[in-house]
Formats: sequence, structure tokens, C-alpha cells
Amino acid sequence: MTARLVPALLVVFAAVYLWQTSLIPLDPWSAEEAISARTLPYAYGVVLLVLAGIRLVATTRVEHEFLPGSLRRLLLICLLVIVYGLAIPRIGIWPATALFTGGCLWVEGERRAAVVVGLPIGLAVAGYLLIELLLNVYLPPGIWFEGLLETAR
Repeated sequence: MTARLVPALLVVFAAVYLWQTSLIPLDPWSAEEAISARTLPYAYGVVLLVLAGIRLVATTRVEHEFLPGSLRRLLLICLLVIVYGLAIPRIGIWPATALFTGGCLWVEGERRAAVVVGLPIGLAVAGYLLIELLLNVYLPPGIWFEGLLETAR
């Protein structure tokens, strides 16, 4: 029973999230566009709904409710999310994302240096290239790096 509780709650959360996404106000000129302020939240909600639904259907009875260390890992991931939110205004989105991803990989047991260092850096570089260069969306570099950028000009 409890093995199905979390996926069931995620299905409910995804449904409420999708409902709230439909309430995001759109400007008249962006309501006609294929991509708007609702597009990414809809994508997140649909992906969450599908994955949680699959997990709900495929859940089998687990003998041990909490595996050893899983609660500790959960708390460490929650701590990393808080630190990530606090780090973004200071060091910027891309370094914070790289540190957050590396920290999550480490907490989940990954110990290969190429993966723990390379994957987060690759993710941050790909995000920077896609968001800032390809889509031309400016994201502030963070308080710590603003001074470096001003002196470089």
C-alpha cells in the first residue's frame, strides 16, 4: 500500500500542477504563439504525470519500506536544493546548476570523477549555449561575477 502512496500523490500533484498551469495569464499576442509562458510548465506537468502514472501502475510490493540510507540521501538532496536556491543569485545559474548536479550525483553514490565533474560541467555549458547564445536570453551572472565582468570591459 505505501509503495503506491508516493506515485499516487505525484499523480495528484501533477494534475493540480497542470490545472494551475492552465491559469497562467498570457498576453494577447503570446496567446496565439505555439510557444508561450505555459509551454514549459505543461511539458513538465505532462512528463511528471506520465512517469508517476507508469510508476503507480508498475509498483510492486517492496519488502523493506525504507532502504538503509535512503532517508539520509533524501535529506541531503533537500539540503542541496536549498543551497542551490541560495547560490543562484550569488554565483549565477550555470555554476550553481553544475554544483547542484555534481552534488546530487555524489549523494546518489556516483564516484567516478569523469561523471561527477564532467556531466555537470557539460550540462551547464549546454544550458548556457542553448539558453543564452541560441535563444538569446540574458541571465544575470551572479553577484560574485558581476564585478569580474565589469572590470573585463
